[in-house]
Amino acid sequence: MNHPYLDPSFLVSWSRLTPEAIRPDITEAISRAKENIRTICDQPLESLTYESTFGALEKASEDLHLGWGRIMHLDSVNDEPAQREAIGEMLPEVVAFSSSVPLNPRLWTVLKAAASCDWVKSLSPVRQRFIQETLADFRESGADLPDDVKPEYAEIEAQLSLKTKKFAENVLDSTNAWELIVEDEAELSGQRPRHGRSPPLALHPEIHLPPACHAVCGLGQPAPPHVGGLLFHREGRGIR
Repeated sequence: MNHPYLDPSFLVSWSRLTPEAIRPDITEAISRAKENIRTICDQPLESLTYESTFGALEKASEDLHLGWGRIMHLDSVNDEPAQREAIGEMLPEVVAFSSSVPLNPRLWTVLKAAASCDWVKSLSPVRQRFIQETLADFRESGADLPDDVKPEYAEIEAQLSLKTKKFAENVLDSTNAWELIVEDEAELSGQRPRHGRSPPLALHPEIHLPPACHAVCGLGQPAPPHVGGLLFHREGRGIR
């Protein structure tokens, strides 16, 4: 089956990255990642190498990172209902897999055993540092928790991710729904002429500022180029 989100080609075929492809592509990516993790776990502790442990772990979820990264990019620049729904369906599965990696007791055993091998001393400083950082990440993500507590930790991680995504959607929806109608040109006092010309907005008796101009109200988002310089003082309304 063709999986456009997982296509490693340098030139991305954005037209093929449709909401309908999200579920099959991410499901396939998670399946590949699980198989890669299983391969790491199944090897005997007596024959561990960097490439079969930490190196393999670094590559285990490459397809998932590639596909989900493209989805998150599209979500940030082209939010639309079908895509949002597809992301909402797959987010719990992505979070569940991500949380399961550091909570996998066999994988944790393999990594600790590899980190204690003599060959670690002969690795480059970069790889030694990677081993240290990976072990630290696992510990911070609950690898040393008692087995009876790990399911609760994973559930907390899942709920936090879902609520974070919902919060971001609510902020975006509220931002898109916001508008400001300026009818009195005097309220735009402080707007500077650009390139020696009068501000183009001053030519219109009624000025409609689109939702993208919400930076004017201090929401922390940049205004688009066509309203550059529109950081003004509005008399009587307390907007700066």
